[in-house]
Amino acid sequence: MKKMKFFGNSKDEKNKKTVLFVCIQNAGRSQIAEAFFRKYAPTNYEGISAGTEPVVLQ
Repeated sequence: MKKMKFFGNSKDEKNKKTVLFVCIQNAGRSQIAEAFFRKYAPTNYEGISAGTEPVVLQ
């Protein structure tokens, strides 16, 4: 079975896992989820957020 490769993995971060939070427009929901995840997740996890139609917050 082939291992799945995660975003942002490098040789120095062998055991680091990346979790992607996605929402429509990336208007805040995925960013809030990412912030909570970064605060409470174990140190070998990284959270990032993205949107299907990114917008600039005013």
